Amino acid sequence: SSGSASVAWDGGAPAYDPDAAGSYTFTGTLTPPAGSINTDGLQAAVQIIVAPRLPGPVTPLPETSDGVYRLYCGLEGCSGTAFDELNISVPAGTHDRAFTWTVQKTPNIAVVLPVNMSIQSPVYELKTDFEGTFLQPVELEIKLARTDSDDGQTLALFRYDETEEQWTDMLGCEEDNANCIAAIQHTGQYAVFAVDEPPVIAFHDIARHWARASILQAASEGLVSGDGDGSFAPDRAVTRAEFVSMLARAQFIPQADALADDLYFTDAADVPAWAETAIARAHQAGIVQGYADGAFRPGQTITRTETAIFLARALQLSASEQASAQFADGTSIPQWGRGAVGGVWKAGIMQGQPGNRFDPYDRLTRAEAVVVLLRAMERMD
Repeated sequence: SSGSASVAWDGGAPAYDPDAAGSYTFTGTLTPPAGSINTDGLQAAVQIIVAPRLPGPVTPLPETSDGVYRLYCGLEGCSGTAFDELNISVPAGTHDRAFTWTVQKTPNIAVVLPVNMSIQSPVYELKTDFEGTFLQPVELEIKLARTDSDDGQTLALFRYDETEEQWTDMLGCEEDNANCIAAIQHTGQYAVFAVDEPPVIAFHDIARHWARASILQAASEGLVSGDGDGSFAPDRAVTRAEFVSMLARAQFIPQADALADDLYFTDAADVPAWAETAIARAHQAGIVQGYADGAFRPGQTITRTETAIFLARALQLSASEQASAQFADGTSIPQWGRGAVGGVWKAGIMQGQPGNRFDPYDRLTRAEAVVVLLRAMERMD
């Protein structure tokens, strides 16, 4: 038969220290229930193993004797600097588990470059201990000692395609004191180049996509770029920071004097460097606002209702709650967004979903973002 017994813990050996890695065993005296006897003198025992403490989310990258920098990254994100010239900022939720980065310089790859395309940085090889795409864009800031670019050239971050044996997938640089700041979605070999104009744009994952033509047009106009592996990821959700940056590239945000230092949101430290100026200017212009707690939440995906509000403010559209009522789910559109939803619908910028629904809480995809931005630009012409 079975039963329950109470335990009086006598202590452990060695003395328990939650901050010291090791194995700790605790023993206790069993007191059997009434009518039972512990004839064998059995004791309770439990073993607790304390693992070594992991590095915090912000830590330098220690260089090893083989010239490789390593960075541990938890679910909360991480950041570090390698070679005193490459800053890596990994946001929370980049992967579904903790992982480790390795960073090293590699010799310049012997590839014949097009005319007027010159390398401006070392080649950095970035690896992780998992395969696949990052769930959030990872920011790289490459410090450039000098640039040899000619007048009229721009800096761009390129990823080396080992299959094609050429530098492809140009990512636009947000230039800061001649440094290149760009967001990547994949590991690989990266370097900064000075270029006259972007290469022919081609994404391997949009061949049969309904928004293919719009995506190529937007990419050619510099509104969007690829994910770094030759893909566009048209169905990936857009974050609030990403959409504001798209608005800025489409010139819907006034070129005000607002700078990164003018970000007064409670989570300003979470705003990626490449989006700081755009968000500061959009806030100054009244296009974006924070939540009730004062946060902007730059990494949160933007909803269709929020998209409508940002666009309506940027284009100074007239609010129309009556127009939003024509959707089958019009009553589910939040009150604070109905006027904007009606306004962008009347302007032909945003349309309904199948079943004449607006789906106000659905996330905006990259393809949808491209389409609404191009429609907005057509309206402004």
